[in-house]
Amino acid sequence: IPSVSHEGLKFDASGNMYFVDENNSGSVYKFVPKTAGDYSKGQTFVLSVDAFAGNPAANWDDASNTGAARTGAASWVAITDEDGYALTTADPFDYSNRGGRLAADEVNGTPYGRPEDLEIVGDMLYLSVTSEHSVLSIELLDETSAMVRVFASRATTDSANGTEAGDALTSPDNLASDAKGTIYIIEDQNPGDIWKTVDADHDGVAESMARWASLGVEGSEPTGLIATNEPGKFIVSIQHPTSGNDALWEITAMDSVAVMSNLPTLEQHSADELMAAG
Repeated sequence: IPSVSHEGLKFDASGNMYFVDENNSGSVYKFVPKTAGDYSKGQTFVLSVDAFAGNPAANWDDASNTGAARTGAASWVAITDEDGYALTTADPFDYSNRGGRLAADEVNGTPYGRPEDLEIVGDMLYLSVTSEHSVLSIELLDETSAMVRVFASRATTDSANGTEAGDALTSPDNLASDAKGTIYIIEDQNPGDIWKTVDADHDGVAESMARWASLGVEGSEPTGLIATNEPGKFIVSIQHPTSGNDALWEITAMDSVAVMSNLPTLEQHSADELMAAG
């Protein structure tokens, strides 16, 4: 696998592996094994938005990129052949210099602001870009092409008040999905929130979102949310609170919950609603 600042990864139904480069000029990659199930050899591609005309080596918010198209029709551009040999001048396997990033720059890989995590539901790959306070959807159209859209951002409607979420959404980090395909956004915050999104027409753009859980203890960050096999039950890690009480929490979700600002936060709810799982 090419050398980048590896963070999230995900597999699709065909066994292709997607991974990201956690950098403010980071890209999204796809690894296709030569032999199904054998990840020791295969071909690596980087995502390139067809209309991107910025500087792939610069940060996402560099002047050369702020006006450049980084969503829309996109292609998977090969940086190695099917045996893993480089197709670029840069060596993707230069582990001292993040060679995969240099190879991506060479073929116009589109840069994003700290890609962190990936989630996949059907043919839709979701990507959190922490520095951009956004989540992207990447519709996997076929083996070579994709469509990139902004799935959720500070411009997305907060269904709690009907206005844009604004800076209430900060530093989206982890992503998770439930059995219904609903996407949850977990913040890298102090303390952090978990947002539940609504994409009713499944077009890769959320119509709205709302805080699903909020942490109240200073320093606490939710991470690693997963949906269990039991509908409505989730497990989430709570890390580094100033209270020192790192824990795993089980959350039992109800079908319809109205959350008001004066209600208890996640760590203040009763044991009937939240149970420590470890």
